[in-house]
Amino acid sequence: MQRPLVIAAFAASISTAVAAQSDQTFPCTNGGFTRRVEIAYAGAGDLPCEVRYFKEGDATPYVLWCATTKSGYCEAQARDFVAKLEGIGWVCSDSGRAPAPSAAVTPRAGDDDTDVLGAGTKR
Repeated sequence: MQRPLVIAAFAASISTAVAAQSDQTFPCTNGGFTRRVEIAYAGAGDLPCEVRYFKEGDATPYVLWCATTKSGYCEAQARDFVAKLEGIGWVCSDSGRAPAPSAAVTPRAGDDDTDVLGAGTKR
């Protein structure tokens, strides 16, 4: 009779592990201007992910980096980018995990641990 209990416990642990990762947001200000750096996750865990950069007045974010296989890549890139913004006078904070995720990340063929900052990719 212990088998149903073991199966129920296993199913509960899987459903908890499959919960979607919440996006992380870093709002930044400089004078009267605002910017936002965001790590967007597409489902369970921290992959795939994108680092997005929002400028005030732009409806479409710049996708700076994305990863599908390297865990921690987006988080490291976002922290480095926020540090660069702070180095040129922006004041940024880590607002933590957002209560609701933003638009879903849809991985594209060939997207993996990509640095597209120089290309200025905008979606």
